[in-house]
Amino acid sequence: MESERFFKIIRKIAEEMYLDYNVSKRSSVVRIREELYQTYYEVKPLELGAQDKPVVFVDAGFRVFETDIATLLLVNVGARIRSEDGNLLKVSEISDYPPIETYFIYGRIVEESSSPEFKVEVIPADEDALLLSPQVADEVSSKLTKLVNERFGSGVPRGRALRLFKRLVKYLEGLLEEAYAIRVGGLVTRSTIKVVDGTLVRWFGLKQLRVFRFEGIDVLSLLTGLSRDALVNELRSIYGLVKTTKFTSIARARSIFKRHGSAGLGLYGVVTESSVRGAAEYLNKLLKSGEVSKETVEEAINVLVRVAHPLTGVWVAKFPITTDGINVMYIEVHIDKPPLNLSTNIVEPDTRVARELHERVSDAVNNVVAYRSAIEGNPPYGFMEVDRDVRLETRQALRVEDAIVLAIRDVAGELGHPLELVFRGAWRMRLGYR
Repeated sequence: MESERFFKIIRKIAEEMYLDYNVSKRSSVVRIREELYQTYYEVKPLELGAQDKPVVFVDAGFRVFETDIATLLLVNVGARIRSEDGNLLKVSEISDYPPIETYFIYGRIVEESSSPEFKVEVIPADEDALLLSPQVADEVSSKLTKLVNERFGSGVPRGRALRLFKRLVKYLEGLLEEAYAIRVGGLVTRSTIKVVDGTLVRWFGLKQLRVFRFEGIDVLSLLTGLSRDALVNELRSIYGLVKTTKFTSIARARSIFKRHGSAGLGLYGVVTESSVRGAAEYLNKLLKSGEVSKETVEEAINVLVRVAHPLTGVWVAKFPITTDGINVMYIEVHIDKPPLNLSTNIVEPDTRVARELHERVSDAVNNVVAYRSAIEGNPPYGFMEVDRDVRLETRQALRVEDAIVLAIRDVAGELGHPLELVFRGAWRMRLGYR
């Protein structure tokens, strides 16, 4: 395979990809977004300073099993608390709760009286779990099932209803992380910065809301027992750290970092009153000239800030970070309003939001990266460490699969029931591989 011709083919593909990438930058949409990045973000150097508050890192590992009408998630969720002196602690070291909690999330849809009926269950494997004890989980599952059945829009085609419901079940894993972060933060008596792995935009878009008529914060309220107002306050201390993103987002961030010069200890992008004014001025100039449509401008703004909980009014703004001048991460922050607002045909900057974002992002970024792991990209110390804790290794997943298959055989009273194939891939059974 690895002949001279093989490497020539690889070289040819690489050349075409490089050419296509450069050509794509000539697109007006791409060009506008790149220019907006240059105007909107102000680049600042990461500071060398002590961490002044605890940082909680939360992550989850999961595996998905599906049938035509049901979805089962096996989820491990855990945290590492990094103290002000840089020491990493597990939850079990500051409390009587387990260091890692395992949950089964089960959702199914069936036809009842010619209309779909949904069921959602969140089942903790640990009796002494921090997030949900078995008794509380039963109550949450009942309320969640009621919420879905009461709020789901009528007249939705069954195929679409099934697709959306399966997405909902999978999204519960991400919301479980945020709920767990709130719980762990409650164990620490001082004000904390809570960091979850991945994006904070973990729910349906506006189109799907028209069907479900509820949002992620409603589910978070059930998982945590907190009111909507209390949750909005809690979300302000939860940040998302995105370590993998689209290459266009990486390229744009690299471009603004390169303009700054030496990376030193690292760089990050933030907004200021003048930068949001400049971004609004640039977009308004485009609108006035008729060069672009209102929709194009709206999509460009959504690259920078997106609504996460539209019924409540919670947005998520993102900011690039590099600790080595090469690798790019994004930190995301909850905010009550976007710093750029598109009205009828004009973009208005919100300097109050810009000031708040500048203060909160600068504080969070410098605290989070105060200590770093000595691995590629120099991620914050604790971020990848908790990833290793919660990752579902093949051995653990296979043990769960074996147990479920044995239980299915016992319940069905037969060997080789079709449900077995959900947990024991047909190719693996046929070839005898594990």
